[in-house]
Amino acid sequence: MNQENKTITGNIPDWLNRFGIPLGLLFMAVQGIRTISHADFWTHLAIGRWMAGQGVPRVDPLTIVSEGDAWVHASWLYDALLYRLWNIGGAGLVTLLHVALVVVAFYLLARAVRPHTSATAIGVALLLSAWLLAPRFEVRPSLLCLIFPALYVFILSTPRRSWIPFATLLPAQILWANLDASFVWGPLFALCFAAQAYFQPADLEQKTSNAIRLGVLTVLLLLVSMVNPYGPAIFSAVVATWTAPVVRDWISPISMHFASTWSRHMVTLALIIGALGLLSRKDRLPIGITSIAVIGAFLVVHSLPVHIAIFSLFAFPFFCLSLHALGELVRDRLAKPLAGRQSLVQQGMAGLFLLFLVLSVFWVVTNRSFTRTGSLSSFGLGVAADVYPEAAQTLIGRPDFPARFLNLPVDGGYLSWRNPERRVFIDQRSELHQHHLYNMLAQGLLGQTQAWATVLSEWDPEAIVLNNTWPYSSDIIRHLQTQHSWETAYFDGTTTILVLGTSTHASILEMKERLLQESLQVLEQRRRDYRRKLGGIVRPPIPNALVGAAAVFQARGYYREAAACHELLVLGAPRMLSAQLNLGICQTRLERYEEAVATLTQAIERLPRDSNPWVSAHMYMGISQVGLSRYTHAIRHLNVVVEAHPTNILAWLWLSRAYNGAGQATDARQALERARALDPDSTAAFQQTR
Repeated sequence: MNQENKTITGNIPDWLNRFGIPLGLLFMAVQGIRTISHADFWTHLAIGRWMAGQGVPRVDPLTIVSEGDAWVHASWLYDALLYRLWNIGGAGLVTLLHVALVVVAFYLLARAVRPHTSATAIGVALLLSAWLLAPRFEVRPSLLCLIFPALYVFILSTPRRSWIPFATLLPAQILWANLDASFVWGPLFALCFAAQAYFQPADLEQKTSNAIRLGVLTVLLLLVSMVNPYGPAIFSAVVATWTAPVVRDWISPISMHFASTWSRHMVTLALIIGALGLLSRKDRLPIGITSIAVIGAFLVVHSLPVHIAIFSLFAFPFFCLSLHALGELVRDRLAKPLAGRQSLVQQGMAGLFLLFLVLSVFWVVTNRSFTRTGSLSSFGLGVAADVYPEAAQTLIGRPDFPARFLNLPVDGGYLSWRNPERRVFIDQRSELHQHHLYNMLAQGLLGQTQAWATVLSEWDPEAIVLNNTWPYSSDIIRHLQTQHSWETAYFDGTTTILVLGTSTHASILEMKERLLQESLQVLEQRRRDYRRKLGGIVRPPIPNALVGAAAVFQARGYYREAAACHELLVLGAPRMLSAQLNLGICQTRLERYEEAVATLTQAIERLPRDSNPWVSAHMYMGISQVGLSRYTHAIRHLNVVVEAHPTNILAWLWLSRAYNGAGQATDARQALERARALDPDSTAAFQQTR
């Protein structure tokens, strides 16, 4: 071992110096071995199949809303490869290839920074980056293409023969420009390293020559990016991707219901590590690596859900340098107090690294990381079966199913994949579909009169396929059933299908009772299976069907059935705060007031203060306390509601009843008058109840 490596490794235990990096890469691989559950995957797969027969698309081939619209598809080659891989080895092969390329990407970066830092620092940085990447470690083009920026850093960060960057990166850029819109990072990386070459301490003529060479490389990378079926128009796809509104789900369609701030805390920790490393490092930081890390930090602060995967890779070399600098600082500060015990300290630090690694692996392989963040994936290979309308294909796949149907964007890709002979209404490609279409669809389905009239006049739908885990699906069902022309033809927890109740659809409507009974039996069996699996070391994946069923049951007033689902979700996904809140609401509706008070107390403690769910928890806590004749407690909770929402008539009515129970007649009368001013008919009806 040379003198430089001795300085870097210090007294690090030999096993950690040898295996720290492989262990970190191993955890990176473990983090990516998960079932496929995100919607975009099916869109890419459907487009890949379409291209196998039709060639590169020039217009949208999948949806009704954008039929005939010009489309520059930046990921055309990815989709074509994905479809072929799927046909060869299914979800397992597709997942393993993505995982392998991500591991190689971080291995290249580790190789690039190894001369400047220790194996321990790299191993810890790998764990940090793996956890940062976790929410977006999904089978998608941007993940597969992480290999390219890693290759750029590997090639450009160390001195090489002048022709090597041109010979390796120009072909890589052509390939990248046909796989994903993230190819624009290639020229930017070359520019960052051109700046590093110019400002490095060296002979003026030499560093100018190196900077010019990399500047020429930057220009050539931009030029060869146009070697694709769309030519210069490929850059318009980049602009569309970056400026399009985000309609894709973060982690999963249900993740918004979870009290998980893990990703945000991890980003904060990463930024702190970077800042401390910047302050503590004694020598000059490389401009190229530092600039790339700053770009990643800017992106993740701007939009964490969109850019956290990019940040995990862009900042990784900087994490390594920062962690090494912090380690040296701690070692120097503790040199005198721990004189003669350095070896013991090093062994202790190595033990902590190993402990964190083991706990991290345990957290992933037992599905705890998924159930705590609201992911519908689980550790292993394959596809999450009940996330999208798979079972509903019994009805959707029939020849007599209406050709004109509406669907939510989250289901669009899966429906395209399963029904290649027909176009879906819309999907999640926000870079293609105009934003007002998403808004109009959502507002129309929720009952906004003008938007709904526009939907009916422009597309004349005869059926609607709803994903029940979409936050407002139960409101949509309520709205459509008030129209009296829509009938529920199918429900299985995950999906609800409504069709127009006309003679044209008589054959479908005749099946609805049988399909409903069969689906409810399957749903009950899933509930039992989920209950049976709870309590083990390996946690079962979150049952999407139960989440959707609970929402629909509750919206339809089937509180006993909804409570049975919510109870299991609280046990299996304890961070799902909406399940706890809704369980308390159902218990209140069922007059199980003592249980409701216990459930809602926990919900109030855990929900974000002053949020609408937090206010709702106070509302039903107040109602339960009235039911238990604890009027003083009820008044306190109901006052929280009326202060937050003064137009909530139900809160004023229950507050009036609580004041009456407490013997505060004047306050009761005033609360009742506030309610009567808002809605006299509802107030009169409430007074007739006990």
